[in-house]
Amino acid sequence: MRELIIERKEILLGTNVTIKVIEPDLERAIEAIKSAFNEIRRIEEIMSEFRGDSEVSILNHAKFIKNPSKDLVYVLRKSEEYFEISDGAFDIMASTKPRPRMTIKDDEIRVNCSSKINISLGGIAKGYAVDRAIEVLQGLGIRRALIDAGGDIRVLDGKSDKHLWTIGIRDPTRKESFTTMIKLFDKSVATSGTYGKTKIIDPRTGELIKDPVSATVIADKAIDADTLSTLSIISPEIGLRIVKRLGFEALIIYQSGKILKTSGFKGYEV
Repeated sequence: MRELIIERKEILLGTNVTIKVIEPDLERAIEAIKSAFNEIRRIEEIMSEFRGDSEVSILNHAKFIKNPSKDLVYVLRKSEEYFEISDGAFDIMASTKPRPRMTIKDDEIRVNCSSKINISLGGIAKGYAVDRAIEVLQGLGIRRALIDAGGDIRVLDGKSDKHLWTIGIRDPTRKESFTTMIKLFDKSVATSGTYGKTKIIDPRTGELIKDPVSATVIADKAIDADTLSTLSIISPEIGLRIVKRLGFEALIIYQSGKILKTSGFKGYEV
């Protein structure tokens, strides 16, 4: 059967989310895309700090939550791991000083703090939502797909048996241009930047990051690409160290035009 390209877009997670499926069965593709968007919506309902009824908002208000979802437990544990290995450069409680201790159990999450807390998962939850949506597609028998949530991208398989997925890495200084193009097979890529209206704060100092301009990370899962691209903007040195340790790849562009790449990044470039 001839494979069809089915694409749908929605605004979720505060950004444009695109799901593209390549599948010969139109009905299966439509239902799978619908289910993947529902999964992203479910993750947003759990982790949005702007929804008063989300688990994150409940945790911020009460400083504890009973019987949290497995999703929140996983993301918070992952966040704490990155906090530790980055020496605090990645911190979901950046605006809460001094940094309180968080106890994460399967049946309870508690933050030991006497003052107001503000957990923000903006640098990690979007990638996790993409990963979960990909898992939903896989569970419904989809073989080839691409999900793009505002630059957090994960692809399933290749675009065809002969072609990989081609992703453009935008030039942060020229909106209509690309710094490079990469080809992906069963991988994730995310780009974070300090250009336009996007502001990234160094949690260690509270100061806005002015240099570098953008950081792109290629990883197996979107949650890691998302987190590490943000971390690599905050501290290129720490970000690159962790990227290399985990066996991922990165591209960092500075305001001066200076470009840093891990040795394996060029292997993905067209």
